[in-house]
Amino acid sequence: MRTAQGWAGIGTVAVETIRTLIVDDDAAFREGLRALLETADDIEVAGDTADGEQALVVAPRVRPDVVLLDLTLPGMGGTAATERLLLATPGARVLLMALAEDDEPVFEALRAGARGYVLKGAGRAEVLRAVRAVAAGEIVAPAL
Repeated sequence: MRTAQGWAGIGTVAVETIRTLIVDDDAAFREGLRALLETADDIEVAGDTADGEQALVVAPRVRPDVVLLDLTLPGMGGTAATERLLLATPGARVLLMALAEDDEPVFEALRAGARGYVLKGAGRAEVLRAVRAVAAGEIVAPAL
């Protein structure tokens, strides 16, 4: 997380900005998620990609704090993408996005280093809370 410049460039403000990278093959979903995240003053979308391979190129350049990663990416799946992203961008944390609560793929990705997951149909408050929690080092899962 980074601190922002204070008003008129004088000093810094206490607000930390969480840099995020969105990785999802659905362009409309990426745009919607970007719009949702950009409503928060403390979250910046540093980039977005359509697949894991692109994410491996973009992530080291934009140095995200949190990578929002589709669990069911075509090609390189969520588990492999998690492992490789964490190697390519030390310090980044992976938050999975899933369509449904399918335990085995989620557990595999968590064992690979993901810090939790949020359902793709989650509301604004739940998504923002999950991003902030993962950035703070917490493990998150949807409320039951």
